[in-house]
Amino acid sequence: MPEENLALLAPVEANYYDIDFPGIDLNDRFKKIMGLPKGNSDNMARVMAIFEALDRVSLSGGKALDIGAGLGVFLAAFGAIAAEKGQSWHLTGIEPDNKAAAHLEKLKLFELVHAAFPVELPSRYNLITLNKVVEHFTGPEALLNLTGLLYVEVPDALTALYRAPEDNILGCLHRHLYTPESLSMLLRKCGFETLRVERYTDPSGKLSVRAFACLPEMAAKLSGQL
Repeated sequence: MPEENLALLAPVEANYYDIDFPGIDLNDRFKKIMGLPKGNSDNMARVMAIFEALDRVSLSGGKALDIGAGLGVFLAAFGAIAAEKGQSWHLTGIEPDNKAAAHLEKLKLFELVHAAFPVELPSRYNLITLNKVVEHFTGPEALLNLTGLLYVEVPDALTALYRAPEDNILGCLHRHLYTPESLSMLLRKCGFETLRVERYTDPSGKLSVRAFACLPEMAAKLSGQL
């Protein structure tokens, strides 16, 4: 993307939540999403898919890191399901947006790192998630150079063909749309082995691509289990 276009986007990106959710109380929106029936919730569908994968690789606790924690709905739901399962997870979220971070501070549901990624972190993580985050970055490969079981979810390039032009996924802040093939290529470029990649439709109708990946030294153990 030309530098002049990036410069135009900068003030928009710095006020993401004020632009995307103008006049909306983030805590009210958090409660609304968390209160959705399981069958109608994109967030809960994501959480359940991740727990299914964790069960398959016999991972039932440890440290989980969510990059781009946003409203906190993912980690909140993840923590609730983990508690139901009797699993012990230490949860950490990274969020650079000031408005979102202030909201997350009030929730006090998980450890918060209020910073733009990449940021130096002291821990190694058993699970790392990037939920609708990678599409925002010009060089997302820098975000994925981490350890652990990795879950990446991005908008599907098919959105441009099958969804209305005003679909939020097609907004200017989403610099990339992916296919299963291009997401796999990105993960390989970052040094990961893709364990599973697939297209799917969210309960809300959004078209997405998701992938589970790991470092090469883990691939022999985990390959075929997902």
